[in-house]
Amino acid sequence: MPKESYAFASSIDAASTDVSDRNSRPAGNHSGGLVSFVRGAKWYHTIDFGVVGDGSALHSKGVYNHSPFLDRYGFPQSLAGRSVLDVGASDGFFSFDFERRGAEAVLALDSNKWDGSPAISAALSRQDAYAAKYQTNYQTNLKFLPELRQAGADSLNPIVVAKTILGSRVDYRRGSIYELEKLGATFDFVFCGDLIEHLKNPIEAVGQLRRVCKGTCVVSLSSAEPDSWGRIALRRLLRLEDRQLSFWGDSGGSFFHFSPGAFKRLLKSCGFSTVRVVSQFPLPNLATGEANWHVIYHCESK
Repeated sequence: MPKESYAFASSIDAASTDVSDRNSRPAGNHSGGLVSFVRGAKWYHTIDFGVVGDGSALHSKGVYNHSPFLDRYGFPQSLAGRSVLDVGASDGFFSFDFERRGAEAVLALDSNKWDGSPAISAALSRQDAYAAKYQTNYQTNLKFLPELRQAGADSLNPIVVAKTILGSRVDYRRGSIYELEKLGATFDFVFCGDLIEHLKNPIEAVGQLRRVCKGTCVVSLSSAEPDSWGRIALRRLLRLEDRQLSFWGDSGGSFFHFSPGAFKRLLKSCGFSTVRVVSQFPLPNLATGEANWHVIYHCESK
């Protein structure tokens, strides 16, 4: 049976069909409990929530601030009329950006349960460390639960809180990249940001992205090896241009560091008709002070 195109659930206000109207509505809820959560909870994304009642700017203190680098991703200025899937959405920074670009429907998918359990399958040698990390984040956010409930947001998941503050129509679901076919839908635009390198089976994961993508898929790889003319020349000399791959399983949560050529071959082997690298840049990790190299791939399904 062919898959249907993804669309908003019927519970969405049917009277508001104009895309510009849908995305120009004022932010939703700036109550005290939500503001406290934004300023004190653990966040992965830095998200701008505008100005609160006292005139101060409200934004989360994420591990990464992607806003200054958005142009490096090469996203279309307008996504009007398109359905979008954000895989590994985390706190929802990119999901909300796709919504602002006029997407007809945005589905944000992430595996984090926000119950203290790890969201990734870490290397056996580092499982205790990752379990402690996720438990610490959970306990930090748990302190805000009474205030969140008073504000009408009964969840410790940052993306759920962000949706409430922004008045967003993004559809959030918990799920795995390995089970995208179970969504039973295809999407015009698929984004997967900084997730593949954290997976033990990247080939199956990319295959799932291809199966649900009927248009463009953008993949961002973090911690990939930075390119330079010297590195490119050396790989060509050694005939490793499309083959280089490093295993980093001992780091705990990142496993495979692909050269751009190697990952392009992987993407094509999974069925994408065209693949190109649109940018490479260092993205600062605000928690460690170090910069992680990023490579952005644009893939087409035809």
